[in-house]
Amino acid sequence: MLHARLQFNCINYLHQSKSILGKVTAKCEGTPHTHYTFAVLHHMTKTNIITMLIMTVLLISCSKEVYEFDNGLRKSKFILKNSKFKYIEESNAESFKSAGTFIRTDTTLIFNFKKSEKLPFSYATREIEIISSEKDKNFSEITVINTFNSFPEFSVNVVLRDKKLNTLRILKTDSEGKVRIENSTNIYEIEIANNTFSRKAIFTYEPFKEKNILVKLILIELGGEPVDGPHGWAYYIEPIIKCDILRRDNETIAITLNDFRYDRAK
Repeated sequence: MLHARLQFNCINYLHQSKSILGKVTAKCEGTPHTHYTFAVLHHMTKTNIITMLIMTVLLISCSKEVYEFDNGLRKSKFILKNSKFKYIEESNAESFKSAGTFIRTDTTLIFNFKKSEKLPFSYATREIEIISSEKDKNFSEITVINTFNSFPEFSVNVVLRDKKLNTLRILKTDSEGKVRIENSTNIYEIEIANNTFSRKAIFTYEPFKEKNILVKLILIELGGEPVDGPHGWAYYIEPIIKCDILRRDNETIAITLNDFRYDRAK
């Protein structure tokens, strides 16, 4: 409501300024063309000009929404303006910027990321299926498959991180989708990522130490403009992410992605 009132006041003031400018312009009619603009500005007070500029800037800023998350390890935010957005993420694990377009419904924000843009860490934690079992060797194994056909995800990066999200090691799965985990003492977080249509997964490793685990990667939901393929087929290549909208007194106060809440900046 505050943003709406501010926007209304900005528009109202600009209309008033336009009226004042019109009257001033009328007084300046007949002034030689080369001095016309200066004559108009001369008749406007400095206060009016400065105030109009400030209100214009405020009006522009009213159209921008910022939603922020910060848990001490990761900081990220969505910046929305008109129908476009920017996403910024910062941590010891990774820092990057992404962009795209979005659609707003009554309950949801639907973000359409551009092709090859990196996705939020909070999306990578969603709907991960992990099955653990007791290890039968003197080391633990991680096996990665996809949920589409249960095929092994081979040559996939398995990133091991400590509690500060610093990278300890990067492993690659073999032809069976497996990696061997040895000396797991300092491992806090694991990220599994490939470059195809199965998205990356991020999870805390602590509950699974000294166990074998099977990780199922969920397929990325794709959308955007279709791309022409062979034999007349068309397919989508741009990732789609949906966030729930939280409101209080008819005002949006936050959006949520998985269990992560992005509060609207004041």
